[in-house]
Amino acid sequence: MGFFGKIESDTKWVYSLQSWNTKEWLDKSKTGSSNRKSGDINCGRASSRHTGGSMGFDEHRDNWKRTYDREPSWKEIFLQTHLTKKCKEMLRKGDISIYDMKNLEFCTNESKEAYVSYLINLNHIRQEFVFYTRVVI
Repeated sequence: MGFFGKIESDTKWVYSLQSWNTKEWLDKSKTGSSNRKSGDINCGRASSRHTGGSMGFDEHRDNWKRTYDREPSWKEIFLQTHLTKKCKEMLRKGDISIYDMKNLEFCTNESKEAYVSYLINLNHIRQEFVFYTRVVI
């Protein structure tokens, strides 16, 4: 099996190569690549930066299950893909917790803002649920 996996037929491979070599495809590819690399350096922004490397979220989840013998929470997966390498190591060692906003070092300010927003909104939803269950039940 080659780099692109098993190709069902030579015809499909030739068609794919022809598609990838069109001006339209190359322009889209160039734009997408530029967008992924872009960001305002002065603000410390990188538009689609994750610190999980080439690993997908499923692979992160599988590695977590093998290491800790349990399913990871959404917070743990989010942090594994949005924290600095140094911070992830501190988290693994137990030196900091997933709620330690003072010491969690995110790869971008947007990542930190998203994490805080998730925590706040989930807490709000949880409070509404508790209120609803007490009133209705």
